[in-house]
Amino acid sequence: MQMERTRSVSLLVGRKSYNLLTSMSEDRLRDIDDLLREVVPNTPPRMEQDERLFIACMTLASELTSVVARLNGILEEIEAQKEAELERAKRDRTRFR
Repeated sequence: MQMERTRSVSLLVGRKSYNLLTSMSEDRLRDIDDLLREVVPNTPPRMEQDERLFIACMTLASELTSVVARLNGILEEIEAQKEAELERAKRDRTRFR
């Protein structure tokens, strides 16, 4: 995997543009920009920038915790299936001895 060179980019968040140095791929940066454009406009228009950022942060944190919970649930299901398959394999081995 090739590391991209660090470059300067600008992202508009709410009413303010933020400049940063990043080595993120263009696709990753576009995904982040799309997500910000989806989350930030849902804040009230009269809200101050720092409040917008806080609400956006809370929204993203809420989404992230939901995703983590779903992934943990899926992982538990996979582990339970794996355990059940191991138990079946043990029973089959002892049955055919």
